[in-house]
Amino acid sequence: MPRNIPVVPLRTVLMPLMMVPLHFFEERYKRLVEELLDTGEPFLGIALLRSGEEVEGPAVPYSVGTLAQLLRISRLPNGDYLVHALGERRFQIRRIVAETPVIVADVEWLEDGDLEEVEEYRETIEELRALGSRYLRWIAEAWEVPMEELPEEPAAMGWFLAGRLPLTLAQGQALLESTSLRQRLEALLHFLQRSEAQLEENIALIGRIRRVRKGNGKPFPA
Repeated sequence: MPRNIPVVPLRTVLMPLMMVPLHFFEERYKRLVEELLDTGEPFLGIALLRSGEEVEGPAVPYSVGTLAQLLRISRLPNGDYLVHALGERRFQIRRIVAETPVIVADVEWLEDGDLEEVEEYRETIEELRALGSRYLRWIAEAWEVPMEELPEEPAAMGWFLAGRLPLTLAQGQALLESTSLRQRLEALLHFLQRSEAQLEENIALIGRIRRVRKGNGKPFPA
């Protein structure tokens, strides 16, 4: 994988193992998609927008982002592209190589530094797995879909949850930039512990609204 990659600044934090839909309508990004398809390497970097504009303007990304693989690409009748991208691995920008027509950056891959110490915080891992599974079960019940299963590997489990929890952009970016698996898992656990009751209530409300709209539930009282 080359270290010079195109980087798209967006108002979203893409996590590894997270799927995100993208709509490319600017000419520069449509050309980029076509070039990536021609090379047979449909990968680009996605980084949170630090300053500037997403559309038709100069933009400055945060230095840490995620490499995304473009999995499903559809060309619309007007020439726009709809893309489903999967977050793969994190990068840190070393320097900007080009700024127009799209940002190209020289990057280094970002890895955790404490992967061999997982037994020291096994209790945190198992507690996060229990709360995370409960959260995924609530979502499955509310949306009436099969429940997603958490990955077994602790780092993958953390990214899987981080991509599905309602984190703020600041919270998500902090997790993305962390090179300590332990700190990232502890932060996710604390978020779930603090927010568990509110998350359950919000998800249950979504489920009730869906059932009412489908005509399978009682309407809300006035």
